[in-house]
Amino acid sequence: MFLAWILVFSFLGISHSEICIAGQSQMVVTEDGRYVTPTYCTDPFGETIYQSGEKWRTSNCMDCSCEMGGFECCETKIDVPQNIPDDCMMEFDRNECKYWIFKMDNRSTPC
Repeated sequence: MFLAWILVFSFLGISHSEICIAGQSQMVVTEDGRYVTPTYCTDPFGETIYQSGEKWRTSNCMDCSCEMGGFECCETKIDVPQNIPDDCMMEFDRNECKYWIFKMDNRSTPC
């Protein structure tokens, strides 16, 4: 069954903006005609199904959680390094959602 999602964008700001999205799956109709809240939700970016209470990080660095058929995903706080030495370079690692800084002439040497 295809789950319909209502995406709600909320912008929260304390000292910086954090972007979150949330959604709720449609109620499930049982064979006897009752409506029930699903105990799972679907990752809006990857279509993976998660059970209520589970948390995960998406491939685009958002931290998500599932509660009773609803999900919320918020941007992962990523610290961007400042004042990088001239002989170093910075690279973003999507798997770990962080920046690595290393020597331009030797990637195995951190700065």
